Amino acid sequence: MGQRLSYWIFLGVIGFAVFFVLHSFIAFNAGAPIEQSKSTIEHKTAELSQRLGFSIDSLQIMTERTQHLNYYKMLQDSAKEDLPSPAELNKNGVHLTGWKVSIGTAQDEDDGFSHEANNFMSELGRLDIRYDQEGNVRRLSKYTDNPNPTFVPGDSLFSIANRIVQDILGYNLQNYQLDYVDIRDTLLTTEPGFGQQSMELSDSRVGNNMVFRWNKKGVDISGPQELSLEVRPIIRENNTPNMASIQYGVSIESFKALDKLEPEQIDPVQSISYVDLATTFGSLAILAILVVFLGIKYINKGQVEWRRAIFMLVSVLLGVLGWRVFYLINTMNDFWNQTSEALFILNNLIVAAILGLYAALAYIGWEAMARSRDEEQLHLIDTFWRKRFFFRETGEGLLRGYALGGGLLGILSVSLFLLGTQYYQADSQNSFTEAIMQPKLLTINMAIWINVWLVSLGHVGVTSGFLQSKINNRWLFYGAGMLLAWNSFFRIRHSI
Repeated sequence: MGQRLSYWIFLGVIGFAVFFVLHSFIAFNAGAPIEQSKSTIEHKTAELSQRLGFSIDSLQIMTERTQHLNYYKMLQDSAKEDLPSPAELNKNGVHLTGWKVSIGTAQDEDDGFSHEANNFMSELGRLDIRYDQEGNVRRLSKYTDNPNPTFVPGDSLFSIANRIVQDILGYNLQNYQLDYVDIRDTLLTTEPGFGQQSMELSDSRVGNNMVFRWNKKGVDISGPQELSLEVRPIIRENNTPNMASIQYGVSIESFKALDKLEPEQIDPVQSISYVDLATTFGSLAILAILVVFLGIKYINKGQVEWRRAIFMLVSVLLGVLGWRVFYLINTMNDFWNQTSEALFILNNLIVAAILGLYAALAYIGWEAMARSRDEEQLHLIDTFWRKRFFFRETGEGLLRGYALGGGLLGILSVSLFLLGTQYYQADSQNSFTEAIMQPKLLTINMAIWINVWLVSLGHVGVTSGFLQSKINNRWLFYGAGMLLAWNSFFRIRHSI
């Protein structure tokens, strides 16, 4: 027994070592620790908004962590095998990760419910600001059909543009050359060599949009390769009971700071092939049917520990629902009215109940199959339920668990390295959320609790037990189990 445990420990140590050695090659976010916290970015946004002519005190903000996967894909297509590892790119300041801050207004009480962030922000949003890993503004854009809160005063479009880029956004224009100006219509004032047109001071908008573009003077100079600013000339009237004043200036339509080969679009286009779609939902459907069928089968036979099954149902239900409530509090809570919040919680309560029921049925099926074969691990589980933890078998079980995890991590690392692909965190339809969730100690452990039970019971326990009952040959069982584990647990759905 001791010798076999030593082999397991050796296997786990080798697996963990392989993972850490290959981590910089297979992890998209390697070498990019989150140095700018959510609160730091929001404080920076509050200061920036003041310089852009508005205050966020009367508005709401939503902060998300982002990944620039489109850029990495472009670099891969261009450099092929010569592309440095993600860790090297991140350490050299390549814009692969950052923050997105969405600024907008809160819903009115009679506004309808919209679950997706893009849908409700299209109605409520005013401005999006994207920061890179170092906290520099890389994108700034308004929502097309909504009011633009920005206003930078001045009499000359050229001086305003320079002030926005250099003084407000913090880019040293001495390192750049202005090589493109698109003057589409009327100017606030005229600059030498660009002609003259009259202004109507009574209009709130003067002329069409104007685009400035700067390029970096040399490759050895730090900073983005290209800066682009689009502004709209406007007149802002300030009316008070005693007087009325007029200010000339611009509102910012968009700003882009682009590195070489960097696409303007940061958010990847969500697309999935019919083959991937069929494989993903097909495998999930088979797994769900198997878990439900076996769970109901053993319930009908009376082979159920109801106290344990109900604990699984309730704990997973509360874990899923609680995590989603914290997600709401940390993201969309300030934008939504009470009706939207209630509907969001109701929808997630239904989802949580389904997942809780799935976990309970998976536990029932796994435990019944384990008892029919008198598996050793079941005796250890029984001691846990009786709150008796301090046994030699408990320690051995924990060591074997960590060793198995290390071995699987090693296999995953080698597979990704040989395939030339990377993994990245994508746990939400809007962004990956752990960077913005509070309190982290609670939300991270809630996520771990949910996934451990669902994966260990459904993906591993029930399916492996079912295969073992149908396949007598040990090596054939191991092969089928590895294929099943790869398909259901290690599926790399986000190959870059």
